[in-house]
Amino acid sequence: MKTFSVRDLDRHPGQVLAAADRDGIARVRSRTGRSYAVRPEPSPTTAPDWAGFAGRRRAALARSEQRVIGPRLAAKLDGEHRSPRPLKPYSPKQGNIVVVA
Repeated sequence: MKTFSVRDLDRHPGQVLAAADRDGIARVRSRTGRSYAVRPEPSPTTAPDWAGFAGRRRAALARSEQRVIGPRLAAKLDGEHRSPRPLKPYSPKQGNIVVVA
């Protein structure tokens, strides 16, 4: 175990980290006399499951899109032509704006 100063940590952090990797711990002593320990964390032992992640992501996006667009539009996009409630017929008396090109 090697002891470094705060100045060493500031100017040569790679050396402090290399000593921590090599010895398992490195000490850093401050100007006030306090001592700090630098320890490397253990690396994860298993690789991430990217294939499962892709499937979960697709399912989550499908669920979120249905919530955002609503049940009527979701039914149209799924190919179903029934709607949860009947559509009102177009009536020019209700003040709808008609654009003629």
